[in-house]
Amino acid sequence: MIDSDALAAFAETHAASLPAVRALVEEIVATTGSTSFYIFWTSSSGGGGAGPTRRTRVLVAFSSPDAALAFAQRNQLVGADRPRVRQLSLLQLFHVVLSASAIHGLLLAGEADEEAPGRLPAGLQLARTEILERLNCRPH
Repeated sequence: MIDSDALAAFAETHAASLPAVRALVEEIVATTGSTSFYIFWTSSSGGGGAGPTRRTRVLVAFSSPDAALAFAQRNQLVGADRPRVRQLSLLQLFHVVLSASAIHGLLLAGEADEEAPGRLPAGLQLARTEILERLNCRPH
C-alpha cells in the first residue's frame, strides 16, 4: 500500500480530501492489484504545449514494462532513441493527470492483448473530471 505520508502530501498539494484519496487508491489497488504502473515515455510530442494544435490525451499506464513497450511498438511510438519505460505510482499518475490540463483521462491497462494498432487497450479508465470529483479536490 502507499505510504500514509505520501497520501497526506498528495492530498495537501491538490487540495483533496485525505479520506477520498485513500479510498480511491484502495479501490484501484483492489481492482488492479498494483500501486504502480508503467508508461512509455516519449519526448517527441511535437512542441509540448501552447497553441491551437494542442490535443487532449489519455495517459495510458500498464501493469508491466513489457506491456507498455509492446503497446508503444505496436502503435509505432518508438522513435530512433532508446525506448524509455517509466514506473509511476498511482499518486504520481494522478499528479500528472491533475497537473496537465491536456490530459483528460487515465487508463490503467492490464497486460496488453493483441489489440489493433491505434486502439486503446482494455482497462480501468478514469476521466480527469471523475478523478477530481472522487478526490473531492477544491479549486486552487
